[in-house]
Amino acid sequence: MLSAPNNVYCQEPYKLVDVTNKWYEYGQLGGWGYYPIQLDHLIYFFDGDTIINSIPYKKLMHDRRDTIYSTPLSIQDSYGYTAAFRQDSLDIYFIEADSINEKLYCSFNLSTGDTLNYYYNHDTLTVSSIDSIQYGSGFRKKYILSSGSVFYEGIGNSLGLFHGFEIGIEGGVYLVCFQQNGISQYVWAFGGTPDCTFEPCGNSSAYFYLYPAPDDTIPLLHYLALNLSTGETPIEYFWDWGDGTIDTIPFPSHTYDATGTYTICLSITDSTGCSDTYCNNYTFKTESPIAYINVIPHITTGIDNLFTENKILLVYPNPATNYITINVEYRMKNYECRIMNVMGQEVFHSTLDIHNSTLDISSLSPGIYFLTLSYAEQTVSSKFVKE
Repeated sequence: MLSAPNNVYCQEPYKLVDVTNKWYEYGQLGGWGYYPIQLDHLIYFFDGDTIINSIPYKKLMHDRRDTIYSTPLSIQDSYGYTAAFRQDSLDIYFIEADSINEKLYCSFNLSTGDTLNYYYNHDTLTVSSIDSIQYGSGFRKKYILSSGSVFYEGIGNSLGLFHGFEIGIEGGVYLVCFQQNGISQYVWAFGGTPDCTFEPCGNSSAYFYLYPAPDDTIPLLHYLALNLSTGETPIEYFWDWGDGTIDTIPFPSHTYDATGTYTICLSITDSTGCSDTYCNNYTFKTESPIAYINVIPHITTGIDNLFTENKILLVYPNPATNYITINVEYRMKNYECRIMNVMGQEVFHSTLDIHNSTLDISSLSPGIYFLTLSYAEQTVSSKFVKE
């Protein structure tokens, strides 16, 4: 083990809450004869700010990619908001998603014999000794606990950000690497060389918006599906139409010849391996006698005029938990965006200058809200549900 210089503990505390920090967790789930083997990659990182109870916080995001070795092979990816964090000297506080109550996450003001003040210290472990690890050109405290577990200054639990100290938690998922300012520190070697190259998939998103085409005439029920998926190109597409048929091109067409409710799903995998799936239910009454869907790209000749005439405003996902994306297809700059609750109270007001904006609604209470965009004498509005 490394010994720290005498003055190492008088330095400024290392920032656990820092926009350059990344926690890489890796491990294996299943594979005990009952379940297929599942390899798990998980990253936590800070991205953006939020204000809760008039206090500023950093938003901690997660990106998880699971490879399930089943038949066929399955890759699942999830991305989203985890918690809000702030640091006050040696104390770190957090607010869990869908909550406004602040809790102490941990404190690094520790001496030998102290009980570790850590939210997930369920067994009230104490500090048996304090050592150090070299990180870049400096040193960080390494708290060795009464169970033999380890807690690192500015990094946290050696098993990960939101774990207790039980060995083998979640079947063997560990914090293998921590990164700050581009410098990586291996924490726990699991299954060979730790993987600290997996990057977040926040830009990979599957989404489409279905609406009746303006030229809809009997006997043909004609719908347009706007493909709003994003990711690093080239992107692989998989459309499941809910009637036993599929397509693997970005802009297919499909016909329903039987009345019913169908679940349409779009799955994508981009060139980095990031994947995402979006599904929605639609009911088609096809006595006319058929329903026909054309999938179209985000930018198509003539589509801008179509949206201008109909003032199409897209707000998705709906319902939403933490974020909504606003997409307006006619050219507005510096438009006023307002969100009102059902009591007519304004809960958000800002000026936006892009056509596709993402808003943090994590602080809103669950309920129905009305979003309005205004520019000069033009106004469009939409309703969304906050879960």
